[in-house]
Amino acid sequence: LPLGGNVEITFNLLQPGSFVMGRREQAEDERPEHRIRFGRLRYIGTAPVTVRQFGQFVAETKHATDAERAGSGFVLKKGVWTAEKGRNWRSPGFEQTADHPVVLVSWNDARAFADWLSARAKVGVRLPTEAEWEYAARGPESRGLPWGTEWSGEKANHADAALATTDAAGPQLRISRDSDGFAFTAPVGSYQNASWC
Repeated sequence: LPLGGNVEITFNLLQPGSFVMGRREQAEDERPEHRIRFGRLRYIGTAPVTVRQFGQFVAETKHATDAERAGSGFVLKKGVWTAEKGRNWRSPGFEQTADHPVVLVSWNDARAFADWLSARAKVGVRLPTEAEWEYAARGPESRGLPWGTEWSGEKANHADAALATTDAAGPQLRISRDSDGFAFTAPVGSYQNASWC
Protein backbone atom coordinates (compact mmCIF):
# COMPACT_ATOMS: atom_id res chain seq x y z
CA LEU A 1 0.00 0.00 0.00
CA PRO A 2 1.66 3.27 -1.07
CA LEU A 3 1.76 5.91 1.67
CA GLY A 4 3.13 8.76 -0.43
CA GLY A 5 6.67 10.09 -0.69
CA ASN A 6 7.98 6.73 -1.99
CA VAL A 7 6.97 5.11 1.31
CA GLU A 8 4.85 1.96 1.41
CA ILE A 9 3.60 -0.64 3.86
CA THR A 10 3.25 -4.35 3.10
CA PHE A 11 0.62 -6.81 4.32
CA ASN A 12 0.58 -10.61 4.22
CA LEU A 13 -2.44 -12.83 3.88
CA LEU A 14 -3.47 -14.61 7.06
CA GLN A 15 -5.16 -17.84 5.96
CA PRO A 16 -8.25 -19.22 7.73
CA GLY A 17 -7.42 -21.82 10.34
CA SER A 18 -7.05 -22.35 14.05
CA PHE A 19 -4.40 -22.47 16.78
CA VAL A 20 -4.13 -23.03 20.49
CA MET A 21 -3.94 -19.68 22.26
CA GLY A 22 -2.25 -19.40 25.62
CA ARG A 23 0.58 -21.55 26.92
CA ARG A 24 0.76 -23.85 29.90
CA GLU A 25 4.24 -22.73 30.93
CA GLN A 26 3.48 -18.99 30.71
CA ALA A 27 2.05 -16.45 33.11
CA GLU A 28 -1.29 -17.04 34.80
CA ASP A 29 -3.06 -14.50 32.55
CA GLU A 30 -2.21 -16.60 29.47
CA ARG A 31 -4.12 -19.65 30.73
CA PRO A 32 -6.09 -21.71 30.08
CA GLU A 33 -5.08 -22.87 26.64
CA HIS A 34 -8.00 -22.70 24.22
CA ARG A 35 -8.50 -23.19 20.49
CA ILE A 36 -9.24 -20.09 18.39
CA ARG A 37 -10.64 -20.47 14.87
CA PHE A 38 -10.45 -17.95 12.04
CA GLY A 39 -12.97 -18.58 9.29
CA ARG A 40 -12.12 -15.88 6.79
CA LEU A 41 -9.05 -14.39 5.14
CA ARG A 42 -7.40 -11.43 6.81
CA TYR A 43 -4.35 -9.33 6.06
CA ILE A 44 -1.76 -8.37 8.66
CA GLY A 45 1.28 -6.10 8.42
CA THR A 46 4.46 -7.99 7.62
CA ALA A 47 6.52 -6.01 10.13
CA PRO A 48 6.22 -3.36 12.83
CA VAL A 49 5.45 0.14 11.59
CA THR A 50 8.71 1.96 10.93
CA VAL A 51 9.78 5.49 11.83
CA ARG A 52 9.62 6.30 8.07
CA GLN A 53 6.03 5.03 7.73
CA PHE A 54 4.84 6.78 10.88
CA GLY A 55 6.67 9.95 9.78
CA GLN A 56 4.75 9.94 6.48
CA PHE A 57 1.49 9.69 8.46
CA VAL A 58 2.52 12.60 10.71
CA ALA A 59 3.67 14.72 7.74
CA GLU A 60 0.34 14.21 6.00
CA THR A 61 -2.01 14.52 8.98
CA LYS A 62 -0.02 16.75 11.39
CA HIS A 63 -0.86 14.21 14.11
CA ALA A 64 0.71 14.96 17.50
CA THR A 65 1.30 11.81 19.54
CA ASP A 66 0.17 11.44 23.14
CA ALA A 67 3.82 11.69 24.27
CA GLU A 68 4.32 14.89 22.25
CA ARG A 69 1.21 16.46 23.76
CA ALA A 70 2.22 15.36 27.26
CA GLY A 71 5.76 16.67 26.76
CA SER A 72 7.31 13.41 27.95
CA GLY A 73 7.50 9.71 27.17
CA PHE A 74 8.40 6.62 29.13
CA VAL A 75 11.97 5.33 28.79
CA LEU A 76 13.84 2.55 30.53
CA LYS A 77 16.33 3.86 33.11
CA LYS A 78 18.16 1.46 35.40
CA GLY A 79 15.54 -1.19 34.65
CA VAL A 80 12.55 1.01 35.53
CA TRP A 81 10.12 2.69 33.13
CA THR A 82 10.40 6.43 33.84
CA ALA A 83 8.67 9.45 32.29
CA GLU A 84 11.34 11.65 30.73
CA LYS A 85 10.76 15.15 29.42
CA GLY A 86 11.10 15.59 25.65
CA ARG A 87 10.99 11.88 24.82
CA ASN A 88 8.68 10.86 21.97
CA TRP A 89 8.79 8.94 18.70
CA ARG A 90 11.14 11.54 17.18
CA SER A 91 13.50 11.48 20.17
CA PRO A 92 13.26 8.18 22.06
CA GLY A 93 16.57 8.59 23.90
CA PHE A 94 18.59 6.28 21.64
CA GLU A 95 19.66 6.34 18.02
CA GLN A 96 17.22 5.15 15.39
CA THR A 97 17.07 5.26 11.62
CA ALA A 98 13.97 5.54 9.45
CA ASP A 99 13.93 1.73 9.19
CA HIS A 100 13.62 1.12 12.93
CA PRO A 101 10.21 0.35 14.46
CA VAL A 102 8.48 3.46 15.71
CA VAL A 103 8.44 3.64 19.52
CA LEU A 104 6.79 5.82 22.14
CA VAL A 105 3.43 5.75 20.41
CA SER A 106 0.26 4.97 22.32
CA TRP A 107 -2.71 2.83 21.39
CA ASN A 108 -4.45 6.12 20.41
CA ASP A 109 -1.57 7.00 18.07
CA ALA A 110 -1.56 3.50 16.55
CA ARG A 111 -5.30 3.66 16.01
CA ALA A 112 -5.00 7.07 14.32
CA PHE A 113 -2.34 5.55 12.03
CA ALA A 114 -4.69 2.65 11.19
CA ASP A 115 -7.56 5.09 10.48
CA TRP A 116 -5.26 7.00 8.13
CA LEU A 117 -4.36 3.73 6.37
CA SER A 118 -8.08 2.95 6.02
CA ALA A 119 -8.68 6.26 4.28
CA ARG A 120 -5.70 5.69 1.95
CA ALA A 121 -6.62 2.09 1.12
CA LYS A 122 -10.36 2.77 0.93
CA VAL A 123 -10.84 -0.42 2.97
CA GLY A 124 -11.09 -0.97 6.70
CA VAL A 125 -7.71 -1.20 8.43
CA ARG A 126 -7.54 -1.74 12.18
CA LEU A 127 -5.16 -2.93 14.84
CA PRO A 128 -5.07 -6.73 15.13
CA THR A 129 -6.70 -8.39 18.09
CA GLU A 130 -4.46 -10.26 20.51
CA ALA A 131 -5.66 -13.55 19.00
CA GLU A 132 -5.00 -12.41 15.41
CA TRP A 133 -1.51 -11.22 16.29
CA GLU A 134 -0.69 -14.43 18.16
CA TYR A 135 -2.04 -16.57 15.29
CA ALA A 136 0.11 -14.64 12.81
CA ALA A 137 3.17 -15.14 15.01
CA ARG A 138 2.63 -18.74 16.15
CA GLY A 139 0.65 -20.23 13.27
CA PRO A 140 -1.66 -23.23 13.08
CA GLU A 141 1.05 -25.36 14.74
CA SER A 142 0.87 -23.10 17.84
CA ARG A 143 4.65 -22.70 17.83
CA GLY A 144 6.33 -21.27 20.89
CA LEU A 145 8.24 -18.80 18.71
CA PRO A 146 7.52 -17.47 15.20
CA TRP A 147 10.44 -19.44 13.73
CA GLY A 148 9.89 -22.69 15.63
CA THR A 149 10.38 -24.05 19.12
CA GLU A 150 14.06 -23.41 19.94
CA TRP A 151 15.17 -20.02 21.28
CA SER A 152 17.90 -18.24 19.34
CA GLY A 153 19.22 -14.92 20.60
CA GLU A 154 20.24 -14.05 17.05
CA LYS A 155 16.67 -14.23 15.72
CA ALA A 156 14.96 -11.67 17.96
CA ASN A 157 15.54 -8.20 19.33
CA HIS A 158 15.60 -8.65 23.10
CA ALA A 159 17.21 -7.44 26.33
CA ASP A 160 20.70 -8.77 25.67
CA ALA A 161 24.37 -8.24 26.44
CA ALA A 162 24.44 -4.99 24.42
CA LEU A 163 21.60 -3.53 26.53
CA ALA A 164 23.52 -4.39 29.70
CA THR A 165 26.14 -1.77 28.79
CA THR A 166 23.58 1.08 28.71
CA ASP A 167 21.91 3.18 31.42
CA ALA A 168 18.64 1.35 30.65
CA ALA A 169 19.82 -1.81 32.41
CA GLY A 170 19.12 -2.33 36.07
CA PRO A 171 19.24 -5.12 38.65
CA GLN A 172 15.57 -6.07 38.19
CA LEU A 173 15.86 -6.34 34.40
CA ARG A 174 16.53 -9.85 33.12
CA ILE A 175 19.36 -9.64 30.59
CA SER A 176 20.22 -12.41 28.13
CA ARG A 177 23.83 -13.39 27.54
CA ASP A 178 22.98 -13.71 23.85
CA SER A 179 23.64 -10.90 21.41
CA ASP A 180 21.13 -9.71 18.84
CA GLY A 181 23.50 -7.01 17.58
CA PHE A 182 21.57 -3.99 18.92
CA ALA A 183 21.39 -2.38 22.37
CA PHE A 184 17.87 -1.07 21.75
CA THR A 185 15.60 -1.53 18.72
CA ALA A 186 16.83 -3.13 15.51
CA PRO A 187 15.92 -2.03 11.99
CA VAL A 188 12.86 -3.89 10.72
CA GLY A 189 13.92 -7.00 8.80
CA SER A 190 17.22 -7.45 10.64
CA TYR A 191 16.57 -11.06 11.63
CA GLN A 192 15.79 -14.30 9.84
CA ASN A 193 12.75 -14.93 12.02
CA ALA A 194 9.75 -14.76 9.73
CA SER A 195 6.58 -16.40 10.96
CA TRP A 196 4.60 -18.98 8.98
CA CYS A 197 2.53 -16.33 7.16
